[in-house]
Amino acid sequence: MLARLVALAVVGGLGVGLVLRVLLGRQRFPLLAALAHVPLLVHTLVAARGGWVEGVGPTAVLAFLASGLVLAGAGAALGYRWADTRPLLSALTPGITGVVYTFLPFLLFERAVSLQAVAGRLPLTSFGVFFFFAFVVLAVCLLLPFAPRAGEQRRW
Repeated sequence: MLARLVALAVVGGLGVGLVLRVLLGRQRFPLLAALAHVPLLVHTLVAARGGWVEGVGPTAVLAFLASGLVLAGAGAALGYRWADTRPLLSALTPGITGVVYTFLPFLLFERAVSLQAVAGRLPLTSFGVFFFFAFVVLAVCLLLPFAPRAGEQRRW
C-alpha cells in the first residue's frame, strides 16, 4: 500500500510537472522550486504544535521550529537561485532539505518527544514522516520536467 502511494506520487508528480511546464513555461521554474519547500514548512509547524501541546519543553520546540524554518528558507532560496544556473540541483533541493531535516532537527525533536513519553500519542512519528516524504517525492518529481533547458538550435 505504501509503495503504491509513493509510486503514485512519482507518476503524478512527473505528469503534473509536464503539464505545468507546458502551461506555465520554464520561466516559472524558480517560483515553483521555492514553493516546493511548503511540505517541509507544514511538517515543521505541525510537529512543533504537536510537541507543544503534548508538553515538550519550550526550548526544544523553539529550537526545532527555528531549525525547520531556517532549512525551509535556505532550501527555497537556493532552489530559486539555482533555477537558471543549476536546474537539476534546483529540482532536487526539496529532497536534499527533506533528508537533512529528517536526520538533524526532526530526529533530535523526536528524541525530546520520546523522553516526554508522549511518542505513542503524537501522530507524527511514522505516518507524519511517511506523508512528508511522499509529498517531498511529489515535489521533486513535479520539478524534474522543468530542469532540462531547451538545447540551442543547430545551424547547418
